[in-house]
Amino acid sequence: MKNQTSFKPGQSGNPKGGVKKEWTWSGLLRDLSEQTDGASGLTKKEIIAKALFKEAYKGNVPAIKEYGDRIDGKPPQALDHTSNGNTILVKGLEFLKD
Repeated sequence: MKNQTSFKPGQSGNPKGGVKKEWTWSGLLRDLSEQTDGASGLTKKEIIAKALFKEAYKGNVPAIKEYGDRIDGKPPQALDHTSNGNTILVKGLEFLKD
């Protein structure tokens, strides 16, 4: 007996594809940020970047933090991986502390 599937050979399981970018928040915001401002000729993204830089330059601490995160990347976050001596269960696998 031949294995029957709902898809023909070579046909994708999702023939219409994934979510269209223009329908996602990130897609909509990306499209808006790439639009050019008529008065300055700059993209809206460039205007926002200049505003962030100006605020950071004036000493606005949250703006300085955001600017630094964008330039250098966010600092690594410390994570506590201890188990306080207890057995750790991860997806059904048991790991014992040595």
